[in-house]
Amino acid sequence: MRIVWIGFAALAAGVTCAVLVPRPAATWIASALLVAFVAAVVRGVASMRSSLIERTAWRSGDLDDRRIALTFDDGPHPVWTPRVLDALRARGVRATFFVVGANARRHPELVRRMVEEGHDVGCHGDSHSPWTAFFPRGRMEREVVACLDAVRAAAGVTPRLHRPPYGLRSPAHAGLAARQDLVVVGMARRGHDKDAGATADAVSAAVTAAARPGEILALHDGDEHGREDVACAAAGALPSVLDALVARGLRPVAVSDLLGERPYRESARRGWTGRTHGGRAGNGFFVFVVRTFGTGAAVVPLALVAAWFTAFKGEARRASIAFRRRIHGRAAWPVELVWTWRHFFTYGRTLLWRVAALHGARAPRVEHVGYDAVRACIDAPGPILLVSGHLGDWSGACRRLVSETSARPLAVVALRGTGLGPHQVQEQSGDAKYRLIDVEGGSTRIGIEIASALAAGGAVAIHADRTMDDDRGVRVPFLGGEALFPSGVWKVAMVTGAPAVVYFAIPLAADRVRIHSYGPVRVPKPERGGRDEAVRRAAAEFARHLETCVRLHPLHWGNFHDVWGGA
Repeated sequence: MRIVWIGFAALAAGVTCAVLVPRPAATWIASALLVAFVAAVVRGVASMRSSLIERTAWRSGDLDDRRIALTFDDGPHPVWTPRVLDALRARGVRATFFVVGANARRHPELVRRMVEEGHDVGCHGDSHSPWTAFFPRGRMEREVVACLDAVRAAAGVTPRLHRPPYGLRSPAHAGLAARQDLVVVGMARRGHDKDAGATADAVSAAVTAAARPGEILALHDGDEHGREDVACAAAGALPSVLDALVARGLRPVAVSDLLGERPYRESARRGWTGRTHGGRAGNGFFVFVVRTFGTGAAVVPLALVAAWFTAFKGEARRASIAFRRRIHGRAAWPVELVWTWRHFFTYGRTLLWRVAALHGARAPRVEHVGYDAVRACIDAPGPILLVSGHLGDWSGACRRLVSETSARPLAVVALRGTGLGPHQVQEQSGDAKYRLIDVEGGSTRIGIEIASALAAGGAVAIHADRTMDDDRGVRVPFLGGEALFPSGVWKVAMVTGAPAVVYFAIPLAADRVRIHSYGPVRVPKPERGGRDEAVRRAAAEFARHLETCVRLHPLHWGNFHDVWGGA
């Protein structure tokens, strides 16, 4: 808790001054420390950019991010919320609604519509009292829990995104987010749509002029006290706001997409970004070291980074430990922490080898396991799906499986982020042997591009172990539990008739990679009533192959999320 450590630091500095510094100077220094501490607390209470009380997200961490998250507070409202939803649906935009629990109980049908249309629904307190910041810890927690219960009763999902009413947090509320598994969402800009005399034109002009890439913008779609006769400038301004943002090259998204967080407890899906966690500076440092001195020189800083992740990346650490327990069972906490460090280190080392491959390192020697079972399928003309997951380094393996045996065109479904994905392999190496189907294009366009590539007799490489967008997924057995896997991959296989070769590329050394191949998985087109079951069986078969390889190479599992969704 940062405020506690800052308080201890200020107290320690004051005591040190009292002991070592003469009285008049010590008094001035102690007074300055007290004023600075009070100022920091006031900012932490009042600013929705401050992480002093609770870690607060108000923008993405990517300086090149051209997305912007739209949020709406205080609803749902029977008049204005439907108008906002209609405007978003007309332009295919997902947003985030921080609802008041009392309003959610009045209009549960609107909360259900928000969820059904793919928007995030977050918690904005139960009563939205102006005295919320002064509530004692217990009452504030009851406010949050009541709002979570209202959303769950209305739509069957429990929010993880939380915005405190009026953006105020008391120091007494520190730790609430961790206890309730919440992500505190602040704001970079306010729309000022509830200011006295606000008009649609004024709100539109103010928002579009102030909006910055990667930020979270706050508007309103109702009244916090449920009054139905209030005006809503944001609803009238929204169509022109959306058009203006797009004209500026900004893409409106939901908060879960911008931050890479899952919006609900019940869903293992995260609005993941696909971007590496090191940021531009961290990634740039390792690229420089690998290019200049080789991968060996990067091992020591990588070991320190893995230790930092183990100590401070709590969610990833918990996911790693939970995953280890499914493989090896429980162990003493030092054993589990050492294993987690090795887990992060192995993942980072794979990225280092990928960097080396981008910058001229010799292609690794490939060892095939199970290739004979799928070779005829790969060699045969016609469309084929190459299905993998977040295990090992899949970036170049899909190309090897195709280019070594056939001349068919290859398309890769991936995210064009700032990480070290397949599009960087192509762009930085000048390799034009495959094209990228960017997942940010939306599920409809992705489906059209995949179908087009398969219709031309090509191969499409895609992941099948993490859901996203509007793919609700299917639950199938995986590592002793019921895990959520995407269904879209297998629907494509069923519609197109393309067989699916499952493969995982495990880098054993900088110059050696082992590709495990399974399948092929075929999804027959049954009668209408049996399609869901056919998709579930295909996803379950993929999960069995993934589990087989994960148990062989557990440290190479790179999906640092709870795919079981708490199951």
